[in-house]
Amino acid sequence: MAQTVTNKAVKRIITKGLTGWEAGKLMLQDLIDTYFRRDSILTEADIAAIRNTPMEGADVRDYNMFMALCRGFHVGNMLGEWTCSDACLEITYLDRILLSANKRRIVELYESCGPRVVTQKQYEDIVAAQKEKKLKFEFSLGYVIEERFYAIAPCETREEIDELCRDIESFEDFVSAVPEKYKDLCNQAIDEIRRLYISGKLPAVFHKKDGKKVESLLVKWKKSKLSAQEAKNLVDMLYITGKQLYEPFAL
Repeated sequence: MAQTVTNKAVKRIITKGLTGWEAGKLMLQDLIDTYFRRDSILTEADIAAIRNTPMEGADVRDYNMFMALCRGFHVGNMLGEWTCSDACLEITYLDRILLSANKRRIVELYESCGPRVVTQKQYEDIVAAQKEKKLKFEFSLGYVIEERFYAIAPCETREEIDELCRDIESFEDFVSAVPEKYKDLCNQAIDEIRRLYISGKLPAVFHKKDGKKVESLLVKWKKSKLSAQEAKNLVDMLYITGKQLYEPFAL
């Protein structure tokens, strides 16, 4: 049917029966069909015949109007394709970034929670670095007493204290959390660490800002004349390095 229309149109062009409006409309329709991948109603010969048809007056104006529409349609279609292409590129780029971020997140999670595959040399270097860090770290004497207490107390003691859900931020908080049945063991741990300090086997240090206060309390501590409250305050101001804790000493 479409080819019949084309043949009639070409015949009217040849006999000068096709107006500028009709010729222009056929050209626009053919362009639209081409963009939408539909069968064209015009052949290349038909298009050439229309373009070569002599026109005058209103026919020229009408035909040129449709040619302007064709150019506008073409430009609009091209802009739409470019916009779609740019959007697809942006989506692809963003998708790539998201995939990359997701991979990094998985790797970081794996590194923090899971095992790492390393060479023997890397493993030895990691262990050495961790040990060096622990040897340099300063632990409060209060923390050392806590650990000594857990070492001599029954195995279930730590769990019992943890179940109290107490916020333990100082040695005084820890002593308050120790159940009454373990108080004697807590005092024993304090006395053992005190004796180690006095004997020089556990040489704790203190910060300069606490100097005067600590020095006066140490004098009393060596003579066992500190009150319970003063002792609690003192041990949180004394520090000992991991290296000193690793060195063997006799209790």
